[in-house]
Amino acid sequence: MKIYTKTGDQGLTTLFGGQRISKSSEILYAYGTVDELSAIIGVLLSYLNASSICAECVTQLQSIQRNLFIVSSYLASPPDKRAKLKIGPLAAEDVKQIEGWIDQMAAEVSPLSSFILAGGHITAAYAHLARTVARRGERDVIRCFELTPDWKIAFSIEYFNRLSDYLFILSRCLNLKMKTNEITWP
Repeated sequence: MKIYTKTGDQGLTTLFGGQRISKSSEILYAYGTVDELSAIIGVLLSYLNASSICAECVTQLQSIQRNLFIVSSYLASPPDKRAKLKIGPLAAEDVKQIEGWIDQMAAEVSPLSSFILAGGHITAAYAHLARTVARRGERDVIRCFELTPDWKIAFSIEYFNRLSDYLFILSRCLNLKMKTNEITWP
């Protein structure tokens, strides 16, 4: 099988189930951003695996990547084809799981007394980058659902909202674990 198919050369792509849509559609923006977020998390995972500093973070981020793949799969599937997927959709438990991780990490760091700027240790900086892409992903998914309400995926908006919070607190924990000062403002 060749990597290039040339089927997208006219600006269209095929969704699961055969439907052809424009590569500029809201659906593609949404799952393209979700894919970008997963790739950034992959880079963060590479750094975390190399440092061996937070095995629990690695497990959590791998779980998040799997859930992001579920969201992408659902976005790439017309609603009438989703029953054929052998995964997902996201559930309330997925949102609760992230909330639990946030609560655990929040107990490790000092309370906020000023704004935190992105940066510090490279792992924290990548967590911040992932956080900003998660926020964009949230906006893209919401826009997609506003324009095509039948494509709405259960718990995806709540998941993205918690995910950006998770990535923020993760960045703070990583700076703490790496003994790197957070950059504050002012």
